[in-house]
Amino acid sequence: MKTLFKIIALSLSFLTLHAIEPIPIPSIVLANDTLNPIILQTLNIQSKITGNIAQTTYEMGFYNPNERILEGDLKLPLLENQAVVGYALEIEGQYRDAVIVPKVKAKESYENTIRQQIDPAILEKTLGNHYKLRLYPIPANRSFSYNINPIM
Repeated sequence: MKTLFKIIALSLSFLTLHAIEPIPIPSIVLANDTLNPIILQTLNIQSKITGNIAQTTYEMGFYNPNERILEGDLKLPLLENQAVVGYALEIEGQYRDAVIVPKVKAKESYENTIRQQIDPAILEKTLGNHYKLRLYPIPANRSFSYNINPIM
């Protein structure tokens, strides 16, 4: 009976330690560090567990306090074994889902569309399990939202 108790206690301890692992907070980095930082106003995280897969949705609301339209990078560090399976950008109150394309086409599309003041929403996986989303335009003196779905 003592052995069974020890196994249960170890399992509960593991689950507790795993559950309190901090969730990395996304942030927007601007190329010009003399500007006011972009403010993370809201972060709504929801998880749906099906079998051994957990799908988590990050809905992030940001505010640009600057007087001009900016370009920046949304940094999204994820936990080990998480990967992004989808994301959407809020445009005029509606979320627009992203389309996955090869890296070369994505960079070409980004350069072509920023000239038209449109955000092509380029998401790249960087070192470790970090993701970077290139943002342009970041509207001046306005709030804006992103919806990202990493899966584990």
